[in-house]
Amino acid sequence: MPALKRAMRREDLLDFNWVRGFDLSPDGTQIVYAKEWVDQKHNKYYANLWMYDLERGTHTQYTHGKHKDRSPVFSPGGTQV
Repeated sequence: MPALKRAMRREDLLDFNWVRGFDLSPDGTQIVYAKEWVDQKHNKYYANLWMYDLERGTHTQYTHGKHKDRSPVFSPGGTQV
């Protein structure tokens, strides 16, 4: 039996993740981005940095914890973020 559909509620927004800022590597093979999330218990927003490898199609988390890491930018040589 298929799951019943329901209207979206404002509480559902707390389960979302958002991309807040990104940069393409100089060689065009990777994207670094900030993934924002909500700590529902403390009602706060946090963001961690992630890397997406365009050739492999993989996501890797680079920062962890309750921080607000935002607006990542590659160095001109693409060796650092």
